[in-house]
Amino acid sequence: MIYQIQADNNEINVKNVQDWINAFKTVILPKREKLGAYYDGENTIVKQGAVEGRPNYSINVNMAKYIIDVATGYTFGIPVTYDTKDENTKTVLDKIQHINKNNNVAELDFQQGGDMATYGVSYQLVLVPEGEGNIEDRIIFKYLDPLTTFYVTDNTILKSPLCAVYYYNYFENKQIKTKVYVYDSTDLYIFDGFNTNFSLSKREAHNMGYIPIIQSLNNDDAFSDIQGVTDLLDSLSLAISNSTDNLQSIANAILAISGGVLTEDKIKEINKYKVANMPVKTRT
Repeated sequence: MIYQIQADNNEINVKNVQDWINAFKTVILPKREKLGAYYDGENTIVKQGAVEGRPNYSINVNMAKYIIDVATGYTFGIPVTYDTKDENTKTVLDKIQHINKNNNVAELDFQQGGDMATYGVSYQLVLVPEGEGNIEDRIIFKYLDPLTTFYVTDNTILKSPLCAVYYYNYFENKQIKTKVYVYDSTDLYIFDGFNTNFSLSKREAHNMGYIPIIQSLNNDDAFSDIQGVTDLLDSLSLAISNSTDNLQSIANAILAISGGVLTEDKIKEINKYKVANMPVKTRT
């Protein structure tokens, strides 16, 4: 599965950022949105047109959510723990646990696991804002949405990461604007604009020494846990929908009587007891 944008030009500028976001929205985002729709139970159930007035149910069984929730709970339901037998690293371990506690890492790990199971990939931002005090008190882990985050690599066989892009929309003067954050290994570039007509509003160095947006893959191919069974999930929902249509059709069926005349009282008895005694038609 394609989960990164491959750049022909490595320079981070307005045109390239626009091209990368357009490529993401065209190639990668629709697939992620489709997988997210399965999890939310909003995927389309394709049915043949029903006769007008007949039952036509679209029942989403949503086994996708069950699969993803079970997989995520199995892996991250019990928080990841860290330990060491080397006394010389006890101090480092204490700092790691302190950082994790400050950032509620157990919950973040669960979110990341859910995204990997759903989309095949997850993202988080690691920052150390400038300020006073110990560095472990200033480290921040931030969840990023896979529907608005992606990596850009060069076009060599190595596919070396160039940068990571995160964007979001916001309102300003009753208009929708887009803000884009682009991180490479040394700098943060901030772009602002309408739709994809951006301009560079800020560039500043960050202190991480690497691309601070971490990309985690569910597997080598960045496949979702449900990606290989979407057709089966569609078939299950379709089968349940069609079965319900049939049951409703039978329940609403009308009994046609040939050779006899029923009074209103007799019809009421048939509806109540589900048994009808019909007169035998005599031959002449």
